[in-house]
Amino acid sequence: MQHILCSKERGKRLGALVMTLVMVFFAMTAALPAAEAVTQKDIDNLKSQAASLKEQKSDIQKKLDKLSNSKNSALDQKFLLEEKINVLREQIALSEQSIQEYGKQIDQKEEELAAAKEEEAKYYDEFCERVRSMEERGNVSYWAVLFNANSFSDLLDQINAISEVMDYDNEVMDNLAAARQAVADAKAELEESKAAEESAKADLETQKADLVKEQASVEATIQEITSQSSVYAQKMDELEDDSASVSSQIAQAEKTYQAQIAAQKKAEEEAARKKAEEEA
Repeated sequence: MQHILCSKERGKRLGALVMTLVMVFFAMTAALPAAEAVTQKDIDNLKSQAASLKEQKSDIQKKLDKLSNSKNSALDQKFLLEEKINVLREQIALSEQSIQEYGKQIDQKEEELAAAKEEEAKYYDEFCERVRSMEERGNVSYWAVLFNANSFSDLLDQINAISEVMDYDNEVMDNLAAARQAVADAKAELEESKAAEESAKADLETQKADLVKEQASVEATIQEITSQSSVYAQKMDELEDDSASVSSQIAQAEKTYQAQIAAQKKAEEEAARKKAEEEA
């Protein structure tokens, strides 16, 4: 009977000890951080999330690097376009100066041509007046020359003098006409050069307009790349935050998990010790 009572008492004590250990275990786990009853699967899931975030970060970093290279290329292209545009502006400015200079020379040639025509017309009027006067005298003048001549030699001299005057007038008229034609040719040549320069300038203006359009396209590309880079950079920041959060959760979960294992082991050791004492 006493043996039975001792066995019952021992059973009660063992039961009380187990209940105490269970209460201690739950008290210890309750004292741990919020993540309770952490399992290895939970930690593995967090690590899987961390690996996924790392892969996403790597992918976005590649895109950022690619965008950076594209932006650098676009910036180089923009710089070259700006240099070309500046050169074209200088060429256009030189063409404008040449056109202005041709215009001035043409104006000068027009003045010279007008003066040459006026001089030619004036001398032509004088020549006609002289011929008209000689015609009005008609034979009288020639008979006068004939009878007034002291000798045949004198007559020839006077006739030669009249012919020389006529020849001189004709030569002067020819020279005036040649001078007028030379001025007209020079003016025409200048106008042709001016037209060619204006055509060259128009071609330069067209090239400049094309380069300006290309530059605008490159600038738009740069803005688009900058915008995309900003989006990716923001996404990268978010992933960094998420990675930091997951790393913190992994550390906390591992800490909690290790604490749980330690508490369980301690409880088991304590139960074994109590049991050994009871059995002793």
